[in-house]
Amino acid sequence: MDAPTAKPDWWDRMLADPKPKVFISLGSSGRYAPFPRCWKPYPSLPVAVLIATSGRTMPRLGPGAYVADLLSSSRRPPDRPA
Repeated sequence: MDAPTAKPDWWDRMLADPKPKVFISLGSSGRYAPFPRCWKPYPSLPVAVLIATSGRTMPRLGPGAYVADLLSSSRRPPDRPA
């Protein structure tokens, strides 16, 4: 089980966001280079994107992007019925 991590300051706002959630993790050993391609379609989609950066500096991504260094996989948003 993952060690607990503190909730990001945006956590409650993200939970209240009615849009479906997408989770992107850069991983601690992965390269940043593929991220812009991964991110590109999401600003035009009706989704909220949670991004775990593993400490990498990210450009400003705009509304609908919830960014944190680490996000515990044991603390995930509750499933929402379709």
